[in-house]
Order: sequence, then structure tokens, then C-alpha cells
Amino acid sequence: MRRRRPVEPRRVIFIGVEGESERAFAQFLQRCCDSEGRHLHLIINSPWQNSAARQNRPAVARKRLGSARFRRFRRLHDTFLGRDTARPDAAPLLPRPVKPGGGGDSVSVVEEAGRHLARHSAKRDISDKLVLLDRDRIEQDLKAGRDAQAAASGWNLKMLFQDPNLEGLLFRLRPGHEQRRIMAGDAMAELRKVWPEYRKPPTADQLSRRFTLSDVRRAARYDEELQKLLTVLGFEPHRKTRK
Repeated sequence: MRRRRPVEPRRVIFIGVEGESERAFAQFLQRCCDSEGRHLHLIINSPWQNSAARQNRPAVARKRLGSARFRRFRRLHDTFLGRDTARPDAAPLLPRPVKPGGGGDSVSVVEEAGRHLARHSAKRDISDKLVLLDRDRIEQDLKAGRDAQAAASGWNLKMLFQDPNLEGLLFRLRPGHEQRRIMAGDAMAELRKVWPEYRKPPTADQLSRRFTLSDVRRAARYDEELQKLLTVLGFEPHRKTRK
């Protein structure tokens, strides 16, 4: 009887991101890994995702319990918390929406990623703990006295940067634009010159139809941060051609 080959343990990598757009890019990278047969799984976390999940809790609870049971649950919960449900201005049962980490505060993105990672049941199996941030946001936050690097060190997270932001990075994935450096304020306009249909936030499907792993590897020849990300994923950038 033939013995089965032992299954190679799957590498687990945690990536904290800012919002929907960055989450789609991380999902695109997961698809690149899958297409190349890389045995790894990306845990993608964003403050936007967590905030949306919290705000969706009432609908989920009502669906599971039914309207009548949900109302009884609310009365019991409010009574336990000492709330007066007869008052029209009584405090709501549901948790307050949590402000996403987007909007220019990279420290909030790092802290939310750290808190999520600390609660994760499989955190011991995670080989690499990353947080992907816009470089232009880092500079703005430092001027405001907010140090994302210090926050990342406290959570044992490794910071990687999109230069200057995701749109600027996507622009450089286009052939012939790998070495161009553009300002953050010009990134959207420049990207739409080569991708007129682009709208924020993109989806992983849209990114997968537009780009391939080869585009990422080619751009990484001129982008040190993208090189670091590819190395964590087990890839190498395309080698520069010698003239």
C-alpha cells in the first residue's frame, strides 16, 4: 500500500490594510499566489471591514432571532444595562459605529490590525505579520505627531509602503511606467490615463482582469517595498535587463 506524501503545511501571512481598495489588492495578490501554486493563505484585515461588520450586527441578529424574539432580546439587554427603553431618546442597543482607520490616520490602521491579530485564534501559525500603508499618509501623520512605526513595533508588525499610494502603485504596474514616480495628488489622474474605467474602490476581479503577477514582478525591480512584499510571498522580482 502506497503511503501518501505528507501535506506541506500552508503558510499563513497576516496583512493589515486601510480600506476596500487595499483589501482588493491583497485579494489580487492571493489569487496570484494561487495561480502559481503557492501553498499559503493571506489573512486580510481592514478597519473598514471590521466597522462594516459591527454595523451589520443588528440585521444579522434580527434575521437569526426573528422580529419578536429580537425585540424581547433588546428589552432584556437594555434592562440589564439600565436603559429606559420607554424613552424615545434611549441609548441604542447596538454598538456605535467604529470610525474606520482610513481618512489619513495610518496609526489607526496599525492599531486596528494589531488588535485583530491579538484576537485571532490561529495567531501562532502566522509566519509573517504585515501592515500595508500609503507612504504619503505616513509623512502627513508624522507632521501631526502620529508615529505609525512606533505603533507597528509595539504590535510586532512589519510596515510596507505603497508609494505614494495604491493608485500610484497600480499606475506603475502598467508596462513602460515602472520607473515613473508621481505625486499622491496626481496619482488618480495619471492612473485614469492608462485605465480610464478605474473607479475607487476597485474589486479583486477588476484587478485580476487588468494585471498579472508578471506586472507586479516587473514593477518590483524598481520598487524596494514591492520587492519586500514579493519576497514574503515567496516570489522574486524580474531581473533587470543588462544593456
